[in-house]
Amino acid sequence: MFAKTFLTAAAILCCGSVWAQSTHPDNGNIVQHYPNGSKKLTASFKNGQPDGTWTRWHDNGNKSEELVYREGKIEGKGTMWYRNGSKRSEKYFENNVEHGTSRAWYPNGGKQQEIEMRHGEPVNIITWNANGNLTAEFHVTDGKRTGMSMAWHNNGNKRSERVYVEGVLVSEQSWDEQGNPIGGPNMDE
Repeated sequence: MFAKTFLTAAAILCCGSVWAQSTHPDNGNIVQHYPNGSKKLTASFKNGQPDGTWTRWHDNGNKSEELVYREGKIEGKGTMWYRNGSKRSEKYFENNVEHGTSRAWYPNGGKQQEIEMRHGEPVNIITWNANGNLTAEFHVTDGKRTGMSMAWHNNGNKRSERVYVEGVLVSEQSWDEQGNPIGGPNMDE
């Protein structure tokens, strides 16, 4: 459940906007503009389906999003940018399904997350805070946490180590912000 929720939140970060359905040619291109005259969208169709590079722009002229379609399905790299022009996220698709390492960045350019996707399912997830410190790293198999999951405090000190087997927590150790152990299965609480 956690992995699905995390994935949904992550999907919004890249390629999460919904392309408006409008009248389009069976074959050819469409171009939409903002009221100020700047480009809003360029898109192409083949046999009535999206085909080729689709690009959106912010109203300030900076790119917002770019996807590549092949026969109506997203294929290859999808990228999003913040209004200021810095890269927001990138994901990779095979036959309309996320596959490969997706990345997201904070507006200042610092890493926010990396998610390794296999056929639409997350398998490795790493997150950072806005200061560049690791906040979490965990693995997922069949939608369930598996193996060692680690989390860190905002100051960079380790917060917890948890071991999961098929989504079931079997071992846990935690530390306070100063690095002192707290709780855990083999400790008096």
